[in-house]
Amino acid sequence: MFAANPPLTGYLFVPVLALTRSALAVVVFVVLLNTAAVYFCYRATADLLDSPWLGLAAAWLMAVNPWVIEFSRTTWVQCLLPFQTTVILWLLVPVLRGRAARPDLRLSAALITLTLSSLTFLLTFFLAASVTLLLVIFRRHVPTRGLLIGGAVFVAATGAFVLALLANPGAGFARIGNFTSEPARFKPEAALHAIRLVTGDQYSVARAPDLPDAAAWQSAEASAHFALQIALGVGIAAAVGALRRSGGRRPAAIIALVWFALPVVAMSYNGSPVHPHYLLLSLPAGFMLAAWGVGMIARRPLARALVIGGLAASGIVSAGSSVRFAQETRLGLNAGLDALPLYDGERIGAAINAALPQGGVVYANTVPWILSSFAGHSLNVVNEVRMSGVSILPATGGLVVVLSAEPPEPPPFGSGTQIIPITGGAASITTLKPGGVSLDTLPNAMNIPTAQGLSLRGYDLTSNRRGTRWTLTTYWHVDAANPDASVMRSARSRMCTVRTARKSSTWTVISCRGICGTRVIYTCINSASS
Repeated sequence: MFAANPPLTGYLFVPVLALTRSALAVVVFVVLLNTAAVYFCYRATADLLDSPWLGLAAAWLMAVNPWVIEFSRTTWVQCLLPFQTTVILWLLVPVLRGRAARPDLRLSAALITLTLSSLTFLLTFFLAASVTLLLVIFRRHVPTRGLLIGGAVFVAATGAFVLALLANPGAGFARIGNFTSEPARFKPEAALHAIRLVTGDQYSVARAPDLPDAAAWQSAEASAHFALQIALGVGIAAAVGALRRSGGRRPAAIIALVWFALPVVAMSYNGSPVHPHYLLLSLPAGFMLAAWGVGMIARRPLARALVIGGLAASGIVSAGSSVRFAQETRLGLNAGLDALPLYDGERIGAAINAALPQGGVVYANTVPWILSSFAGHSLNVVNEVRMSGVSILPATGGLVVVLSAEPPEPPPFGSGTQIIPITGGAASITTLKPGGVSLDTLPNAMNIPTAQGLSLRGYDLTSNRRGTRWTLTTYWHVDAANPDASVMRSARSRMCTVRTARKSSTWTVISCRGICGTRVIYTCINSASS
């Protein structure tokens, strides 16, 4: 899907799932690969700067950065970027500098790794621009055979991906609006994210900020960020200075600056939000430049000892900050769905799979991909659960899934509700069965079609004992097989007026997937169930 991600990440997980039948095994698989990235960062930096000591400094900074640690243990499409980007640069550095023992093999392996990475996360195609620019700059050292082999694999795989998009252009361009949600303008977020992926800045602000010790951690984190930002700044200045001199570290400066800066430049002018994980594409160049700065600062033995102590202290702070993610996870729903423990998700997914009929619809108060990941397969999820105002009975049957701190009231016409206690709250799973309401035996039956594909089939008007509060229940039939969002949005302009002996009351109908309202109960029944 255009503006969505290629599917390779899921396929890479299939062998692990087939062998273990465990979602935890996928996490272990991702963590192992990204842990190996620390070693490749050491090797790449040592080769680039001709210094094992600076290689150790760069690897240390990568190993303790809390942002990188968090992104290295997720199972999202970008979860393997720390490993992929670092391996690609490790393979390329000796080739670009003309030092590789087997340049054909290394270059073809780098381009094949780039191909695999591009087919896991859409934005990795930006990395192809960095690789191409470096190959052009260092073309004297680029082996033809390795370029042809790796380039052919990249072109063939990318071509297959593009052809798949063109086979279904309607779906392919369905989400392009997400990338043009606002007018394009220059944004500093890309540069700030690239820096925090080196220094660990503001991690404890983003994770578990309400814990009692948050202020102390944020102060310590700010100090570490300030010190590492100086090292990064010195490294960038040294690299820029090296560009002015031929020989020496000029090739290293070109490689590090292009790899670090090009993703930042590419994402600084756009019309969509820039998330921190987008700048994983700059890894490990930021650590290389920071290590370069460390080397410039620590030229004397005493300075080196102080710098080593500073690196150790910053590592302790960063390691402490990384614990914030585990602390937030223990809060469960109190911290949001992104921090829900794995075993809670597995239990919710198992309950959904057991209760959902074939082809059924899931109405939920969370985004589709979260529930689909719980269930282990793609679900037909509608992100709407305002069940106090609407009950939707799909023709194929379905579920209402509500994750909340307190168990919610079961929706009307549900045929059974299961409550699953989870960390920080509960998951309510209610079964919806078609035919729960007969449109032919309503108290006030009618059949009034609308131009939007809906028919008003009846209503019921009730009051409390004193006649001070009235409730209007209307029953609608969805005539269109697949009513689009415009059908539902048409409800915004509708008004429903109820006249009683005492006064006239008006309720405005609001839109959702189905017709729903506040204080008025609307029930939508799919066409196949009437």
